[in-house]
Amino acid sequence: MKFNSLHLRITVSVTIIQLLAIAIFLFGSLKECKEVLLDSQDQIISGIAQDIQNLLDLPKNQLNDAINRMVKDSTVNRYEQVSSKKPILFIVWQDNQKDNIAISQTDNQTFNYWLDQFKLPAKKTKKQHYETTLKQDDYVYRFTCYASTTLPDVNIVVGINNRDVEHETGEIINFMLILGTIMIGITFVVTGVIVPRLLTPIDTTSQALKKVSLNNMSADLLKEMQIPTELHVFVDSVKNMLSRLDRAIIQQKQFSADASHELRTPLAVAKSTLQTAQIRERTNQEYQAAIAESLEDISRMEKLIEQLMALAHLDNIEIKTATTEIKLNAILSQVAQQINNCHNTDQVKINDMPDISLRGYEDELYRMFYNIIDNALLYGPEGHPVTISTKKTDKQTAVIFHDSGYISAEYLDHLCERFYRVDKARSRNTGGSGLGLAIAQKIAERHNAHIEITSIPDTGTDVTVTFSC
Repeated sequence: MKFNSLHLRITVSVTIIQLLAIAIFLFGSLKECKEVLLDSQDQIISGIAQDIQNLLDLPKNQLNDAINRMVKDSTVNRYEQVSSKKPILFIVWQDNQKDNIAISQTDNQTFNYWLDQFKLPAKKTKKQHYETTLKQDDYVYRFTCYASTTLPDVNIVVGINNRDVEHETGEIINFMLILGTIMIGITFVVTGVIVPRLLTPIDTTSQALKKVSLNNMSADLLKEMQIPTELHVFVDSVKNMLSRLDRAIIQQKQFSADASHELRTPLAVAKSTLQTAQIRERTNQEYQAAIAESLEDISRMEKLIEQLMALAHLDNIEIKTATTEIKLNAILSQVAQQINNCHNTDQVKINDMPDISLRGYEDELYRMFYNIIDNALLYGPEGHPVTISTKKTDKQTAVIFHDSGYISAEYLDHLCERFYRVDKARSRNTGGSGLGLAIAQKIAERHNAHIEITSIPDTGTDVTVTFSC
C-alpha cells in the first residue's frame, strides 16, 4: 500500500513511533512488575524452605506431621496469599531413597501428581536450586527446589500459587493496552489537526509555483515567502531551477529571433535580386550576375542552417566521457592544411609541438579547431598569420591560437554567445553568422575544456582551449 499524501505519511509515522514507544514502555513496566512480584514470592518460598530445613533434625516418624502443621500454623500462614484451596505445597526427599521424608497432605490429584514429579534423581550442591512453573486446569504454581545445607543429598521443594502474578501482569497488560489505544487515537486526531498547519509553507510554495508561466518564470515569486529552516534547501532548489529555466527561455527566444532574422536577410536579398532581374529584359551577363548573387545568398543560408542544426545536435547530446585517444598534433595539422587550401593561403602556421594525446570525439574537435581558426582569418587583419602552439602540464593541455588583431575588452565576454558579432556589417560581407565560436564553446564543454579569449593592443589576440588531463 502506497501513501501518496504527505499529511497521511507524517500522521501514520508519528502514530507508529508512539506505538513503538508504548510497546517498549509496556514491556519494561511488565518486566519490572513481574520481577517485583516474583521477588516477593521468592522471599516467601525461601522462608518456608528455611523453616522446613530447621525441622529436619526431628525423628522421621514425627517429621512429616510436624512440617505439615508448621505450614498450616498461623505463623506460616502469613506467607499464603490465596485461599486454602490453593495452599503452599512442599516435598522433602533424599537422593537414592524410595520414600519421601515429608510431603504436603492434600487430596487434590493435580497437587499429588506435581509433587511426585519432583522425586528427581539429581544431586544438588549447597545454594543450588531449581525453578519451574506448572499449569493445569485453574492451577498455576511456581516451584523452587533447594539443596539442604545441613543434611547431605536432601532436597526441599516448595511451591506457591502463581496465579496472583499472572493476574496482576494480565491486569497491567489490559490497562496499558487500553491506555495505549486511547493515546494512539488522540495522537492520530491531534496529528491530523497539527500537520496541515505545519505543511502550510509547502501549500504557500505550491500556490506561488502555480503563478509560474512561460511569460513569468522569475524566482522573485518566492522571495517574500516565510519559509521554515527545513524547507530552505527545497525552495532554494526551486529558485535555482526557475532561474535556469528563465535564462534558457530568454536565450531560446533570443536565439529564435536571431535565427529568423539571419535567415530572413539572405532570403530577402535573394528575392530582391531575382525580382529586379525579372522587371525587364537583361543581358546574359546581368542574369548570370543575379543568379550568382542569389546562389551566394542561398549558400549563406545553407551554412547558417547547417550551423543551427549542429548547435541543436550539441544541445541535445548527453555529455559522456570520451574514450578514444586523439593525436592532437595530427588533427591540428589536418585542420590547418584544409583551411590553407580553402583560402588559398599559407597564413595558418603550426609551431613545433610534442606528441600530445587526449581523449575526445575526433569529428567534434576537428570542427572546434576549424571554427576558431576560420574565425581568426575572417575577422583578423588581412594577410596576417594565425599561429598554433600547445602547452602541456601535468594537469592540463592548452592549445593556443594567436593572431595579430585586437578586440576591445568590452566584447571579449560575449564572443562565444550565439549570433554575437562585433562588426555585423563586416560579418555579413565575410559570410560570418556569429555561430562559429558558440559551436566551439559547446564542443569544449563536452570535452571538459574551456575557451578563454585575451586581446592586447599591438600584441594580438589569443584564443586558448584548455583541456583537463
